Amino acid sequence: MRSRRNQVAAFALALTAGLLVPMAISVMAQDQDADPAAVVAAAQAARSGDDPETAADFFTDNAIWVRVPATGPCSRQSPCIGRPAILAQIKADAAVHLCITMGDQTVNGNVVVSHYEVRSDTFRQRGIERTLTVQMALVDQGKIAAQYNLPDLSDPQTAANAAIGAGTQAPGTPIPDPAVPCG
Repeated sequence: MRSRRNQVAAFALALTAGLLVPMAISVMAQDQDADPAAVVAAAQAARSGDDPETAADFFTDNAIWVRVPATGPCSRQSPCIGRPAILAQIKADAAVHLCITMGDQTVNGNVVVSHYEVRSDTFRQRGIERTLTVQMALVDQGKIAAQYNLPDLSDPQTAANAAIGAGTQAPGTPIPDPAVPCG
C-alpha cells in the first residue's frame, strides 16, 4: 500500500511541477461524455488485442504519455506527445507481444488510477515473467489526455526488471515465449 501512495504522490508532484497542469485545468472545467474507467480499460484492451491504431485512437491529438522505462521513447526522460508518437510506441509494444491484464481501478473525477500486470517477449528474454504497473490517466471527453505509468517496485519481479533495465543486475535465464502471447 505504501508503494501505491508513493506512486500517487509522484504523479501529484509531476502535476505541480508543471508537466500536466495546463491540461489538468482545462479537463477539470469540461464535462465528460464517457466513463473514464471504461475509456482506459478499452485502450488497454486494444493494446493487448494487438490493435495499435484503435489503441492510439483512445488518446487526444496532443496527449502526453509517460511509460515505465526511465529512458527511451515515451519515458520520463522523453515523453511521447501527440497521437502519432504514441501510435509509434504502441506499434513497437505490439511487436514484442506486450500483454496487459487490468487489475483494480479507482476513479476520481476525470483521473483514473489503474493497476495492471504486463507480460512481453522483452521481459521473458530477461527471465522476468511479468511486471506490475500503476497508471494514472487523465480522460478528457472520452479520450486519454495524459497517461503516466510507474513500476510497482515493491513487487520483486518488477524491481528485478527495473534493475536489469538500468544495468545494475544481470538478466535471468530466458523464459520461453508462449504459443499464444496474450491468450
